Amino acid sequence: MSTVQVDTINESTTGSGVTIDGLTIKDQSGTMVNPMLKYWTTGQLTGNDGSAGTNALETTSQTLADVPNWSISVTPSSTNSKIWVTLQVPIWSTDCPGDISLQSNHSGSYARIAEHRELGKDTGSSGVSGHLSTIISPNTTSTFTIKLQGASSASNGSNRFRINWYGWGELMAFELGA
Repeated sequence: MSTVQVDTINESTTGSGVTIDGLTIKDQSGTMVNPMLKYWTTGQLTGNDGSAGTNALETTSQTLADVPNWSISVTPSSTNSKIWVTLQVPIWSTDCPGDISLQSNHSGSYARIAEHRELGKDTGSSGVSGHLSTIISPNTTSTFTIKLQGASSASNGSNRFRINWYGWGELMAFELGA
């Protein structure tokens, strides 16, 4: 293999950039190909130390429920854009493990785009950090919502599962150009 070492690469045609393996590199006055176009975030959401509150969910139900304030509205710039969604949230498996699920209504009704089942299964009654990350192709420029839901994994006895109970977390989405 050969190595080319240079200090400067100049464009042969002003304003068109330099292309290497299909990637166009332009100067500061130009535009990038496939940039991150926009981002959305809940911001840092602080949990609760002792009782459920504004940004936390304590549930004994096996049915998914919305975690308060854990949603973002996304408006893509292009129908070809991809949206990278990532989440970090503390959970507390008080009596049992539980499930966290990211839902999106970009197709019209809410559907799961990422999930972690039985989170905290091997930790006993303690806290762990839940992480979800996925890339979706919404094929729309209409505004849609991405939200966090949670549920208990147990069906009998004391089955409390807590989301964002201690600590803090954040839900973020990044638009990636097509």
